[in-house]
Amino acid sequence: MLTVPHRSSYEYTIYLDDIEETINVQFETEQSRTICGTDYYTPVVASYKKETLEISEVSSELNFLVILEI
Repeated sequence: MLTVPHRSSYEYTIYLDDIEETINVQFETEQSRTICGTDYYTPVVASYKKETLEISEVSSELNFLVILEI
C-alpha cells in the first residue's frame, strides 16, 4: 500500500552570480485537492536562515510569492 503524506517539506536553493552566498529557502506544504480530484501542495510555512517568511497569494490559489531581503 502506497500512502502519500498530507504535509511535505521542500527546499529551494538559489544561486545568484552577484553574491557568493547560496540561498536556501525551506517550505512546509499541505496537500489540497481540487473539485475534479487533482492533488497539489500549497505552502503554509516558508523560512530562510531560521526566520519565518510571509507567504503572499498572487492572482490565484496556485501562485505564491515570498520576498527575501538579501
